[in-house]
Amino acid sequence: MFSGVPEAIIFGIIFISLFFQVFLLITFFERKEVKSIKNKKGSPTLFSVCIIVPVWNEEKTLRGTLESLLSLEYPKDKLEILVIDDGSTDNTLAIAREFSHEPQIKIFSKPNGGKHTAVNFGIEQTKADLVGCLDADSFVDSQALKEVVSVFQNKDMMAVTPCMIVKNPKTIIQKAQKIEYTIGALLKRIFGDLSAIQVTPGPFSIFRRKVFEDLGLYKKAYNTEDFEIALRMHKHGYKIGNAPKAFVYTTSPATPYKLFRQRLRWVQGSLLNLIDYRELFFRVQYGHLGMLVLPMAVVYYFIALFISVYAVTNFTQWINRKAENIALTGVSVPEIYFDWFYVDTSIMSVLAFVLFAITLTLISFGIRMTKEKGSLLELISFFFVYPLLAPFWLWRAGIDVLRGKHNSWR
Repeated sequence: MFSGVPEAIIFGIIFISLFFQVFLLITFFERKEVKSIKNKKGSPTLFSVCIIVPVWNEEKTLRGTLESLLSLEYPKDKLEILVIDDGSTDNTLAIAREFSHEPQIKIFSKPNGGKHTAVNFGIEQTKADLVGCLDADSFVDSQALKEVVSVFQNKDMMAVTPCMIVKNPKTIIQKAQKIEYTIGALLKRIFGDLSAIQVTPGPFSIFRRKVFEDLGLYKKAYNTEDFEIALRMHKHGYKIGNAPKAFVYTTSPATPYKLFRQRLRWVQGSLLNLIDYRELFFRVQYGHLGMLVLPMAVVYYFIALFISVYAVTNFTQWINRKAENIALTGVSVPEIYFDWFYVDTSIMSVLAFVLFAITLTLISFGIRMTKEKGSLLELISFFFVYPLLAPFWLWRAGIDVLRGKHNSWR
């Protein structure tokens, strides 16, 4: 199974992955009881909240986004919604103005400058206690804001992230992303317990106003401003939490090319921000983030690169062997049968199976936490389709970083 590759490398990859996943499972179970005790406390203090919706050519989804915000079960006199049109060239601004009669909604228009400039413009227009953002392709559950605000009951909490779910996945690509987001939701909850959340995603991450007053506004940050500001907060000792029941439904890329463009931006921006904030690595004062989460992110990146080369190399060798056999013996239909004698029972294979089983366990917990239904097609898409696509953006991002090339938002 692992011929042609030094056994120590494969064993090391499996050991690191097993160690990290077992650590995540143990953390999940340890913190579960503590969470249930905290949740029995009284109702949280209600803060004034401002949700900023930055838009650029979002005519297809903006109406649904605003309707979901207006449906939030939160005192209307404590919630304001700012729509910031960033120089759209379609009917986005006209659709936004359809909601101008709503007292909670204010609409602004500015020349195009990028998402971070639109959000910063909105921050400067409000005096609310809590300030958040909602991308115009995302939709919030009616209880989401209450769930987020309840976490701010902790006076040390400076930002809170939601539970993100893929909305109505239709294509194979979207179904694969649904499982990915499910795992991501579970990890956010675990990392929140560890004070190690490394990104505050655009859809409905909410901050105390003090964060922007003390640390400044969003930066362009290689078009991954949500990753940069989270690292900036950790650098200054600001705590980021998670509201696992604050459900936010986001529209995911439906085609391989759109997914490639999105992930290329994410991975390249993450790598560059990690370089900028390299002082966070292996520093005890940054806790689990600096000692485990960020280093593991880098380790997993290089593991993925190695596995992609390994897979391509072995597949090429297999094709060559088959071609040689056909040239020597001609084409024949192989007899298909199963015999336990040929099952690989080496320690490496057993560990690989255990790793796969733990991954399935994490997925099942994520599905239960997000209250979403998983399907066999989604699992197949995630385990067999997704790995075929991921190496393209992983390698391209690394090459672009080395070349100093910066990719655009779209």
